Amino acid sequence: MKHKFFTGIIWKISALVLLIESVMLAALGGYCTKRFSFEIDKKIETMIRIPGILMNRQLLIYKSVADKDIMTELVGEEFMDGIVFSADKKVFYAMNADNIGKSVTDIPGLDADWINEEMTNTKIIKIRGRRDTFLASITPLVAYQGAKPFFYVYIKVNTNRSEAQKTSVAGFFIAGSVSCVLLTSFLIIGFMQIYIIRPIRSLEKNADQLAQGHLDRKSEITRQDELGNLERSFMQMRDAIRRKIEQLEELNRTLEEKVGERTRELAERVRELDCMYGISHLIEEPGISIEEIFQGAADIIPRSWQYPEITCARIIINDREFSTGNFRKTAWRQTANILMQGRHAGVLDVCYLEEKPGSGECPFLREERSLINVIAEQLGRIMEHKHAEIALRQAKEAAEAANRTKSDFLANMSHELRTPMNSILGFSKMMARDSNLDSEQKEKLRIITRSGEHLLNLINDILDMSKIEAGRIALIEADFDLHGLMNDIRDMFGILADQKGVGLDLEIGTDTPLYIRADRARLRQVIVNLVGNAVKYTHEGEILLSLSAERTDHHYSLTFKVRDTGAGIAPEDMDRIFQPFVQSDAASKPSEGTGLGLSICSSLIRLMGGDLHVESREGEGSVFSFQVRVRPGGDVESQSVSRVSRVAGLAPGQPIWRILVVDDVDANRALLSNILKNSGFDIREAYSGGEALEAWETWRPHLIWMDLRMPEIDGLTATRCIRNTGDHQTVIIAISASAFVQDSEKAFAAGCNDFVSKPISEDEIFEKMSKHLELQYVYDEEEERPVREGKDSKTEAILTPAVISALPSELIEALKKASANFEYEATMDALDKIRQHNEPLANDLRMMVRNYRFDQLQSLLLSADRKFSGKLR
Repeated sequence: MKHKFFTGIIWKISALVLLIESVMLAALGGYCTKRFSFEIDKKIETMIRIPGILMNRQLLIYKSVADKDIMTELVGEEFMDGIVFSADKKVFYAMNADNIGKSVTDIPGLDADWINEEMTNTKIIKIRGRRDTFLASITPLVAYQGAKPFFYVYIKVNTNRSEAQKTSVAGFFIAGSVSCVLLTSFLIIGFMQIYIIRPIRSLEKNADQLAQGHLDRKSEITRQDELGNLERSFMQMRDAIRRKIEQLEELNRTLEEKVGERTRELAERVRELDCMYGISHLIEEPGISIEEIFQGAADIIPRSWQYPEITCARIIINDREFSTGNFRKTAWRQTANILMQGRHAGVLDVCYLEEKPGSGECPFLREERSLINVIAEQLGRIMEHKHAEIALRQAKEAAEAANRTKSDFLANMSHELRTPMNSILGFSKMMARDSNLDSEQKEKLRIITRSGEHLLNLINDILDMSKIEAGRIALIEADFDLHGLMNDIRDMFGILADQKGVGLDLEIGTDTPLYIRADRARLRQVIVNLVGNAVKYTHEGEILLSLSAERTDHHYSLTFKVRDTGAGIAPEDMDRIFQPFVQSDAASKPSEGTGLGLSICSSLIRLMGGDLHVESREGEGSVFSFQVRVRPGGDVESQSVSRVSRVAGLAPGQPIWRILVVDDVDANRALLSNILKNSGFDIREAYSGGEALEAWETWRPHLIWMDLRMPEIDGLTATRCIRNTGDHQTVIIAISASAFVQDSEKAFAAGCNDFVSKPISEDEIFEKMSKHLELQYVYDEEEERPVREGKDSKTEAILTPAVISALPSELIEALKKASANFEYEATMDALDKIRQHNEPLANDLRMMVRNYRFDQLQSLLLSADRKFSGKLR
């Protein structure tokens, strides 16, 4: 194979040399042939120009073209035809007399375009026939330099003989080239055979011996040329390879010994790491005690010793012993002290039960003596960690117990405070509607009501703060009308701001979504608190509530700002105002409030994922702002509900609704019973859950108002007993003085249909009952309230159902139709017609429509229909 390889290289080199030689000879032959052809063509072109030149110099007469002998002598044997044309392209003289007088176009083989009066020099034309090739010249004859030609001389020759000469010359060169190539090939092959192939074969033989491993054979080298030097270099390389192989064999033996040693050391390290990992992993097992950790460590330790089958271990901690089952003291014992926080805490013993065989360091290796110290140190750290974990768990349990105690205390206090507040507010509102009271008595009742509501707000603030600190407050997200919420807050504080002579404006950015998904109650609580503070601290100027939005991915980033021109905040108060029970020291600060509002707002905003910021200058005003991320919401009915009248009783023609009121507090029970009795319901009362079950069995009420906290059997237990009988028809509404979410969750889990917190209002009572029973109410006209009130007493009661019902029916129907379809222009047109009958009413309704409060307008129109039809739902 190697012989064929080197032979193939020789033939390739030979072929390459011959190829180069052939290319060079071909290039030389081609050049010579082309040069010979050029000279022949040049000679012919020169010969056929001679007649025209001689005629131009008047050395030859025109008739000479008709004399073949003269033309043959001038041009050569190749001459074929001669013609003289006049300027009008007519034949003047011609070798063929038949052509004289003819036009150029009448003579075959000629082209009239060859001749033109602009010619100044001889034109050479090559003409190809089917078999022959011709060359022609056309020379213009002029009288003097620059004049137009008056005759043209046409000379035509046959170039077949010159082409034949070219072909013979090319053949000669080709034959010579082939001969040179063949001769050179024989010489190259012979030279290579003698001077290259034979030495290479000798080199190949030596390479075969090297490949077979015969590195010690000698070879005589007699050549002194390059191949001889190459063969000597090859022999030197063979000797170097032999020496390297000997060195590699020695190195391989050394490496094998080191690998074995490192493998044994690695096995030792793996056992040690396995031991360390096993001991460390014990502490991560859930619920494991410190005793189980030390016993597990004693069982794991022998694994890392050289002979685990004859190794035993023991750990002594605080006079307690943890050991392997086969432990006993022997002469081959290793001991290490266990330290915890630098103090002696115990001892670690490792023993061999018998002397190890073949150990130069009997009974322990050096690594084993070092390992026992590391394990002892690790056990000390485990003890420290476990003791810290126990202390942390105990502290956590104590904190949770304190937190539960605090929550229980707050729940009890909430119940104890809200229970009397329910009676105070309920009865004071009922007495305020008594027509027999004079104005002084009504004013006193209003003072009682306002004081009770203020106390209730304080209780709610303290409970909210406690929930936040305990981490028991959560966001309840739902879809709602954001624009409606902002307008409701503006309307809520508008009257108070007007009374103080302060402007209150609302700005909503064009990119702000109408509906969002968030916790409406908590968001409203924050904004109401911030706007309420601005109104309290601002005595002149204006207040601006603004809202802008930016769309990011699938969320909106809402920015709320409340800007006022009030008293401002002193620099030393800027870091304190968000702390509980802290208020600004501004001179104009009112004495009311707990100082919890901003602290609660800040905590709620952080719960929503934002932060509350403030910028203020004392005496110039403040800007409170925060930013929260919310999701887009679906289309929902507006939560802005304005009741325009009070329920006076049940509408005629309804069944007698049986209502059971269950409460252990006489005042609360009496309040709710009086409200329902006055409205036409059949009422029974129960003091406890046991009485409630008896009344339910004998009387079967349609609806039960169930207090949750009662002696003996509480409301939750009574509800479960009713539901366990299979009765799911009776509506049970839980009522509790607790404001914790957990109480409502427990109520729904027990089977209650709804939940309300004390103190409750009459509106909430009738709303909940209407929600679960098919009730129809009539309303007391004397209790009608305007949807929007202003400070002008003349317009204070303009927007009432009674005022709207006084309009012509066709105007009311037109307004209904336009507002029902949310058509702005059509609604404005209907209001323009209403203006002719009641201008103040039209103005107030136009203000409502400009704010796009179609929901309020529709509610007002619906209330007007229901009021004068005598029933609702």
